[in-house]
Parts: sequence; C-alpha cells; structure tokens
Amino acid sequence: MEERTQGSEQLPVGRDHGRAMRRVGEALASRYTDIGEAIAARILDEIPDYRDAAPDLINDLRTGATATAEVLARTLAEGSTVRREDLGFLHELAARRVHQGVSLEVFSSTPTASRCSPTGMRAPKKPRT
Repeated sequence: MEERTQGSEQLPVGRDHGRAMRRVGEALASRYTDIGEAIAARILDEIPDYRDAAPDLINDLRTGATATAEVLARTLAEGSTVRREDLGFLHELAARRVHQGVSLEVFSSTPTASRCSPTGMRAPKKPRT
C-alpha cells in the first residue's frame, strides 16, 4: 500500500482509490435529483436575495442545482475531471439570473456557480485588454 503525506499526518492511499471514488460517484449519481433539491433549499435558506424569488426563478434554481449535482456525480462516477464544456449550462444560468433580477455577484455566491469550474473553485478571470 502506498502512503502520502497530508499536513503532518501520514494517510494510506491504496490502489483502489479511483475505484472507491467512482463508487461514491455512482451512489451520488443515483440521487442527483435529491441532492439538487437539497442544494436549492439551502440556497433559498441562506442567500437573502433568493428568499422572495418568483416561483419561476425558484424552479430554475432547482433545475440548475440538479444539473450541477448530476455533472459532479457523473464526473466522479466516470473517474474523470470536470471539463469546461460540461459547464456550459452555468453560463446560460447566469444570463437567465440577470434577466430574473439576480445580480452576477449573488449568482456567483451560490454553490451551483461557485463550486463548479474546471480549475477548482472559480473560473479564471479574463485578462484585461
């Protein structure tokens, strides 16, 4: 069994790590709708700008959160990484939110937007010209 250092603690890492992550992804994939609903409920509870949202926006929020949960679960289940093309729906969501009266700053603070990017937590900023 191989070992790797994380902080000051030695953690064993077996060769089955990838398989274990795929199994977790498969379990999550079987529940991505429930997970999306839970994400949306948490956003509505924790982000004041969403609390008094119109029913159409709330439904769209649930759809986006569910799509995000599906992408992340599928990525884990496949043992792959999130690719930029997997996240095209986030650009569409951001555009809809602007038309629905949600600022880009508020949208970016949601788990749906801020936790998904191919580079980690946020997409890289475009260089200024």
